[in-house]
Amino acid sequence: MIAAGYEDGNDANGLRVDPIFKMALDLSPSDRELCSQSTISRLENVPDTRALLRMGRAWSIIIASLSGKFPSA
Repeated sequence: MIAAGYEDGNDANGLRVDPIFKMALDLSPSDRELCSQSTISRLENVPDTRALLRMGRAWSIIIASLSGKFPSA
C-alpha cells in the first residue's frame, strides 16, 4: 500500500477488498480479503534500522538483476 502512494497502513481496512491489490498479489478479485489495518500497522513498525538497510540492499539487487545494471558497492 505504501508503494502505491498510501502514506501508512491506516487505509488497509478500506483496501482489503480492492481487486487491484488482490491481483497484485496474484489473487482473484473474488478471493479472500487482504490483511487488516492492525496487521499492517504491526508489520510496518517491526523493522529496525539494520533491517531496513538490509531490505534496501536486497531490493537494489533484485532491481539490478531485472535491469542488468548492478550498482557499485
